[in-house]
Order: sequence, then structure tokens, then C-alpha cells
Amino acid sequence: ALVLFLLGLLSKEIAIVFPFIVFAYEYLYLNSRFKSCLKRSMPFFAVLSSFLMFRYFFLAGPMLKLDLNKIFLAPKILIYYIRLLIFPIKLHMQHRLEEASFLINMPFILALLIFIGLIYIGLRFAKRRFMRFGLAWFLIGVFPFLGIIILNADIAEHWLYLASFGFFLFLSGLFAQIKPLNRKIALSIAALFLSILTFQRNTVWRDDISIYQDALKYRPNDPKLHYNLGNAYLRHDLLNEAAKEYSIAIKHNPDYAYALNNLGLVLEKQGDTKAAHQHYEMAVTSDPKLDAAKNNLLRFGLTSLAFAQETYFNHSLYGEVLKKFASDGKVD
Repeated sequence: ALVLFLLGLLSKEIAIVFPFIVFAYEYLYLNSRFKSCLKRSMPFFAVLSSFLMFRYFFLAGPMLKLDLNKIFLAPKILIYYIRLLIFPIKLHMQHRLEEASFLINMPFILALLIFIGLIYIGLRFAKRRFMRFGLAWFLIGVFPFLGIIILNADIAEHWLYLASFGFFLFLSGLFAQIKPLNRKIALSIAALFLSILTFQRNTVWRDDISIYQDALKYRPNDPKLHYNLGNAYLRHDLLNEAAKEYSIAIKHNPDYAYALNNLGLVLEKQGDTKAAHQHYEMAVTSDPKLDAAKNNLLRFGLTSLAFAQETYFNHSLYGEVLKKFASDGKVD
């Protein structure tokens, strides 16, 4: 288990919550004493500590950064996640808390009271120990994604994968308390509803282009989505479509260095070298640390000299290289 936990950490860092889940399992499910829980979970915490030290000293990735100013959003984000789990509709890749205006405008105190109320109701109905453990699993799994830790988005559906196991474990306990006939009807309706939704989502996730096209229905002005769709078009060599999406991304964010650089690549492929050079320059101006744009600009700086001297440039050296390394149209 310790080896698999270490491999899990190296695969997906959300595995950092596992030692806490082990502790909750010992305490809430096995009803072990506190010292015993600590003893059983301590080896996993030791592996976690070693991994964090290794990550800090030897890996280039940034350590976790906290934003305590967003602690007021935590109850609202949790309510939003619960909504996604109970009613999985309008699913897409770029969720924003602003989509739920009633939540974003809700006073913090009210959101906190609702949050506490949901926990109280959960504990009140958690008549079985696996339900209490499931509730703890959900809260532990979702905690890193409540806005306190700075991540690349505010809300994401895939951040619910691990936490959802505990949520549905708890939910199964609620279903078990319903009368057998009513339970069969409720489960049948739920299975049919979720099957239809799964079929719909599979049609969306058939390829990268359809994924971003679907997400743009919900966030048509999101420059990152237009940029990602442009990348998808570029991978499929659809240059005109890619140029259009990059241009829209730049329109919404004129300093979007990645979009400027990639639009330069498209223009270069289309033969408009002058416009490509201008976009590479704008990308470097927007983000001087963007190596891809700097390399493209440097390449243009080196080749433009040769293009400028086209009328009297000596090609004899190229001829010698071709004679030496090319034979019957094949290159050694």
C-alpha cells in the first residue's frame, strides 16, 4: 500500500489526501482509538512528508501557494460542487462560480450557515458507519479545491473524481433507508437519467475539437478556450480555422502571448512571413519569458538576412552539401 501510495503521488498529486482518508477510515469506520488511528496512518504521512521534501528540493515545480482571501468563497464553491454531483447538467471544462449568480451574490454568513446545515443534515442521517466515513471522504477529497489553494482554475469537474466516491458512498446509505419498492423505482430513474447524460457527454468527448466547441457554448468569450480550440485545429492542420480562433482569443486578451505566437506559426505556414514576424515580436513583448516566441523571433532574425540578400547570395555551399548527402532524391 505504501509503494502504491508513492506511485500515486508521482502520478497525480491529489493523492496527498490519502493519509487523511486512511485516518478517517480507522476512526469513523473501524471505530479505532485515536492513538491506533494515528499509528496506522503514520507510515502514509511519512511517505507524504518524504515526497513533499523531495518535491521541494529536487523538482522544479512550484510548491502549493495559499490565498486566504478566498476562504470566504469556500462554502459557496462546496455548494456548487454538490449541485454538480446531484444535478450533473451544463457540464463543461471552464466552470466559473459567477455562473451561479445566486451563489456569488450570497452573503458569506448565509453560505456558511448553509454549509454547516448540510454537514449537520449529513451527520444526522449518517446512521451507518460507512455513511459517516463516506461523508468524511468527500470533505477530505474536495478540501484542496475550495479556492484556498491557488490552482489554474476556480472550479473543475475532474477535481470531483476522488471526492465523489465518498459522496456516493454516503448517498447509497440514504437509498438503503428507502422502502425496497421505492428504492428500485428511484434507482431505475437515476440510472436512466445518468445513462442519457453519459451518452450525450460521450458524443461531446469524441475528439478535442468537439470538446472545446461544446465548452464555448457556455463561455463564448473565454480567450483560453478559443486558444485551446485553435490548438486543436492546428493539430488537425486546419489553418484557417486555427487562425480564426487565435484571433478571437487575442481580441478578448490582446496580451495573450501564447495565442500571438501560435497565430504567428499559422501565418508562417500560410506564407505570410511578414505578419508572422510581427506576431512573434508582439508575443515576446507580451511575455519576454516565452521561449517558443523568442526562438521563432531569433529564427526569423537569422533567416531574414539570407532573404534580404537573395539577389547576390552564394548558393554554391548548399550545392556541395546536396551532392555529398543526397542521392537519387534520398537524403543520407
